[in-house]
Amino acid sequence: MLDSGKQVGDGDPAPLSGAPVAVHRWAELVDGRPTTYDWPEVDERDAAALCYTSGTTGNPKGVAYSHRSIWLHSMQVCSPEAFGLTGRDKVLGIPGVKTANIEVVFDPPWTQAMMSDAAKLQLGMM
Repeated sequence: MLDSGKQVGDGDPAPLSGAPVAVHRWAELVDGRPTTYDWPEVDERDAAALCYTSGTTGNPKGVAYSHRSIWLHSMQVCSPEAFGLTGRDKVLGIPGVKTANIEVVFDPPWTQAMMSDAAKLQLGMM
């Protein structure tokens, strides 16, 4: 909230009326929608993301990553004993790689809040 009592984004949308895309107000989009979500039970070995190569060295191919493999990889990369990467770090590019198109979908989304205190302690997060 701003000092005026208005929420950020309560401005006049009139200047956007000629925009080539629809302009929405968040409050109107979520009004009347459920405030909770019943997460489905998924097997940790179910596919969570797909990665396709462009076939620059042969035929294009795809690999399915499981929820489990993404979780384990993330914990390993971020652990202090491995790379210890944080949100403040920058990683240099790989020589010879010019572009990489990546789309990772976490379904259901994961947050640290889903971890038990014992798991956080074991991973050095506490």
